[in-house]
Amino acid sequence: TSTALPTATLPSPCLALTKFNVNLRAKPEADATVEATIPFDNTISLYGHSEDLIWWYGEYQGKEGWLKAEFLTLTASCDTLPIKQVD
Repeated sequence: TSTALPTATLPSPCLALTKFNVNLRAKPEADATVEATIPFDNTISLYGHSEDLIWWYGEYQGKEGWLKAEFLTLTASCDTLPIKQVD
């Protein structure tokens, strides 16, 4: 018999609001592949951030990726999220 491997779980999210149309990117880089564009004034779940706090890792409509902080309004609970290592 085989033993199931544990699956990685994301931490409890915080919510952020998009201040503009925001690109959800595959990596925390300005020229990374765009996975989706999130329209202005939408709520997104965030699960972590880059070490320098410039990029936030989140999920929108089933897609995960990175968003630039300058385009988001963060809630206070975002302060407790961990640093997300880039895969």
